[in-house]
Amino acid sequence: MAVISNPIDMNSTFVLPQESESRNDKCLVIAKPEISKKIEDILSPEFLCCVRESLGDFREIRLGEQDIQCVVIHITNRNFPLLKSSIENMKQMRSFPIISLIQDIDMEVARVCGKIGIDRLIDMHSLRDLKKSVSDAICRRPDTVSLQDLGIDLQHYPPILRTALRYIQDNYISLLNVSEVANLTGVKEGTLSRLFRKYNLAGPKKLLMQCKLLHAMQLIGSRKLSIKKIAEHSGFTSEKRFCEAFSNTFHLSPKQYLQQHLADPDTHRCQNTVEP
Repeated sequence: MAVISNPIDMNSTFVLPQESESRNDKCLVIAKPEISKKIEDILSPEFLCCVRESLGDFREIRLGEQDIQCVVIHITNRNFPLLKSSIENMKQMRSFPIISLIQDIDMEVARVCGKIGIDRLIDMHSLRDLKKSVSDAICRRPDTVSLQDLGIDLQHYPPILRTALRYIQDNYISLLNVSEVANLTGVKEGTLSRLFRKYNLAGPKKLLMQCKLLHAMQLIGSRKLSIKKIAEHSGFTSEKRFCEAFSNTFHLSPKQYLQQHLADPDTHRCQNTVEP
């Protein structure tokens, strides 16, 4: 059975690092100079780009020491045969997402890109989407929230609820409201909310907020991110909105929680339940 309040466990699993306003996520860029310059211009200053012209250079990098969090590779029909085997070898050792910028490639190359482990393809004509794609990819791995973290087992619910719950679980970072979830299930928001309550779940809006907050807690625990970046990576529209939601739920601001937990992790605990 799912727990009515869908508890967020904020206890011993979180080891919080000192917050750093100056730290940048590091991105490895594999591309020719004229392309890598465009990529750097788009990703800076939020991301620190380490540029290499080929995967031959990449193999010489000790990834753990370099703290790479994402790889961006420029792929064409011409260079893909040379890159394919190296990407396949990389797949076994990587703990970071791979995003490919594609240029004039055919559908078969695109299909193989997905098969060998490339996480996302972005057309060179849509470079404006690159920064958001990199940000989303980094914050989804390895900290993506599962509904099981909130005591929710999808097998216990009827198909329409499973559809709604799974959609929230898979898209909570980008979702701003639940109207999209209601449209997906073909019912009105009020009907969907009543169905959630019937099965002892927090409402869809509250569940969406819980996912975002738990994701934020995991980012606090696993990375040296500023509060502003945690808010952005957790799907909040602003740092102010994030701080308000966090304070209303846990009765501490994110910075207060961070400071008090660091000062005495055994005695300072936030309330770890969300009221139904």
